Amino acid sequence: PSPSPSPSPSPSPTASAAATSLSLPADLSLALDIGAEVAVFRGGLVRGAHLNAILANGEATVNQVSVSLPGDTDINLFGVLAGGADGLVFEGSFEAASDNPRGLLDWLKVPTASVPADRLHAARLAGKITIRPEEISLDGAQLRLDGTRIDAAVTVRPGPRPAIGINVAVDTLNLDAYWPAAAPTPSAASDPGSVPASKSAGAAPEPAGSGGGAPSVGPWLPGLLAGIDANIKGRLAQLSVHGLTAQTVVLDGSWQDGALTLREASVADLAGASLSVEGTVDGLATDIPAARGIRFHLGTRQAGRLLRQAGIAPAFDLDRPVADRAAADRLGPVAIDATLTGPADALAIDGTLTGGGATATVAGRIAGIPAAPALDLHIGLRHPSTSQLLRLLAPDYRPAGAIGAFQATAQLSGGSGDWRIDDADIKAGPTVIEGRARISQSDGRPHFEATLTGGDVAIDPFLPSSAGAKGDGLVVPSRTETPHQGLPVYATDKVSAAPRTAVATGAIPDRWSRDPLDLGVLNGWDGTLTVSARSISYRHTRLSGVHAGLSVQAGALALSDLSAGLYGGALKADGRLGADGAAALHLALTDGQVAEALPGVADLDLAEGGMAAELSLSTSGQSVAEWIGRLGGTGRLSVGNGVVRGFDLKAVDDRLRTIDGPTGLLALIQAGLNGGKTRFDHLSGSFHIQNGMISTDDLEMVADGGRAHASAAVNLPAYVMDGRIDLRLAGAPSAPPLVMRISGPIDRPRRILDVNEIQQWLVGRVKARIKDVVKGMLR
Repeated sequence: PSPSPSPSPSPSPTASAAATSLSLPADLSLALDIGAEVAVFRGGLVRGAHLNAILANGEATVNQVSVSLPGDTDINLFGVLAGGADGLVFEGSFEAASDNPRGLLDWLKVPTASVPADRLHAARLAGKITIRPEEISLDGAQLRLDGTRIDAAVTVRPGPRPAIGINVAVDTLNLDAYWPAAAPTPSAASDPGSVPASKSAGAAPEPAGSGGGAPSVGPWLPGLLAGIDANIKGRLAQLSVHGLTAQTVVLDGSWQDGALTLREASVADLAGASLSVEGTVDGLATDIPAARGIRFHLGTRQAGRLLRQAGIAPAFDLDRPVADRAAADRLGPVAIDATLTGPADALAIDGTLTGGGATATVAGRIAGIPAAPALDLHIGLRHPSTSQLLRLLAPDYRPAGAIGAFQATAQLSGGSGDWRIDDADIKAGPTVIEGRARISQSDGRPHFEATLTGGDVAIDPFLPSSAGAKGDGLVVPSRTETPHQGLPVYATDKVSAAPRTAVATGAIPDRWSRDPLDLGVLNGWDGTLTVSARSISYRHTRLSGVHAGLSVQAGALALSDLSAGLYGGALKADGRLGADGAAALHLALTDGQVAEALPGVADLDLAEGGMAAELSLSTSGQSVAEWIGRLGGTGRLSVGNGVVRGFDLKAVDDRLRTIDGPTGLLALIQAGLNGGKTRFDHLSGSFHIQNGMISTDDLEMVADGGRAHASAAVNLPAYVMDGRIDLRLAGAPSAPPLVMRISGPIDRPRRILDVNEIQQWLVGRVKARIKDVVKGMLR
């Protein structure tokens, strides 16, 4: 059945009374037949104009009104005009057909050049018309244009305040087919997988006849809207526009006394999404309209598909790995619900977004619409799992530990390029961070200021579980307590002094990532960040009472005034990182406890002692591998009143005082070099770094039972080391040293003992004693 318009406002009583006084004379008969074969109008030929009508018994019968217009267009009208209780009423039928609508529109001076050539081929319009003094209505009207069928009913009530009622139903309408095809950009032409220009954001096609630009809304529109009322119902089975296809589009609304009421505005399926809007907007014909309970809903099971078809997100290949796809494709079902209330200069909003297990909320006011919007909003985000939330952005992310739930809230305010975030509260499991921030623009350059305050922040649970895998960048070996592995390996040949050339020439393994670092993010903005926390822990390292300042200016990140408690002492640090890859760092630790600071190497462990250390580093490059390969700097270390765990130098010294010969060498080693501990008064030394090579040759220790001197070379790029420790015993100052070699991978070197020199010395000492005994006997 054809749609019927909704009732419109009734005309005034005065107009109705005037209408009922009109009628046709019943005692007059008249026949009229007028025609014109050809006429020229608006520069075109009008053919076959014909009017045939009869007046009799108070009725006028219009047998035919017909005309042929340019564009092979024929128009016919039939009907009866008669008087009645409502005055004169005309009821009739009309038909119009055009085999060339483009020609008809050109004659009417309607631009059609931009409409594709395969459109505007044929049009048919038919329906019934009723004209009363207070009302004009079209009923059962049907339009067919290029295969599209439109059924409509229209009621117009003229008067001081006109009223219009429209009800329309459309089967399929492809507006894209009537818009000019956008010329492909060079990038789009070369990339077959890119989104067409007609679908990309900001590149929507122009409507036909617009002359290359969308028609502007003239200043006459508010005045026109203020003077009319309307009631509109519409239903489109399928609508294609801007590359999107919408199924079952429904509109049911009214415009009355300057208020727009949407009883229903919905789309059942738009790229897999459903959309609905309902509510009222007052004062649209004034400067400050106001919303009264506008409710908005958007739901989709494929957010990525909706964004891509809307030209907001790039397309992706289904054959590509999941990690390469947009985060929207991982959200799963998404729903957005919002309510708007209040005038445009103080619009209240309350909205919720759910997707991917997360819930985002916003509530507050938006002022200054549309000239200068200003926000004052409370925003929030929560998810039952922090790791699952992070995987929406990085699908391969697997944290090393359980993090817990995520919850964040903040107050967002500002506008016109000056924004503030206050009362930010972020919770990820037991980790709590609070803060505030401000973003502003000066001379077109963004400026960022922020302050963050944390409680006990543990980094380990957030680290990827595959932290040691290829491409993960800088890897810091974990400090682990491993049992001593028995006697060291004995060397039977001469061991050369460290460092060996093999350490200096080792190849760079895949441990260090060669992926380019995105340091360009430091360009184009300035900012400052102040950070403080009760503690920050990473593996076995814990910073307490942390306070630091970070700043970005002229493409460089600066760390200033870092202070924290570390290893029972006080840490100070500052540094710099540039967008060009140049970096520098200076660290100073005082009054620290060495047991917490230094990891064990080859079953040797500094177990006790107070320490002071200083380190200065510098490097350059565009990847972690380049940073390691170009690393340079200096450092120093000083430890007092400490203990080395892994050997007992005093036990070796005591045993050496009573040893009779080389046959007791095994007992000597078992006595002190297979575990135990050595107390020392002082340990100090310095080291130098060049091109990733760390070297030291002045590490000295004064201990119970003797002294130790160490030299070492550590090749960070190749991740290998070679070191030598000379142990000199107090009970045998003239004896050669016991030599301990430590070599191999940095995180698992071998400990090797060289006993050749001391063994020869013991043999010599035994020979000397035998000579002394013989000499005594000969006397």
